[in-house]
Amino acid sequence: MQASSEVEILESVGRNVFFPVPDVDSVIIKVVQKFPDRRKFYKFC
Repeated sequence: MQASSEVEILESVGRNVFFPVPDVDSVIIKVVQKFPDRRKFYKFC
């Protein structure tokens, strides 16, 4: 069970590092609103 706990710690640290914004969904919604055309949005990504 020690390995799974280490994975959980790494996942929590990864979320804090890569997603420091508390509300990621609102940020995604804002980005999608800026790129209403999905083709442009996928090119932007």
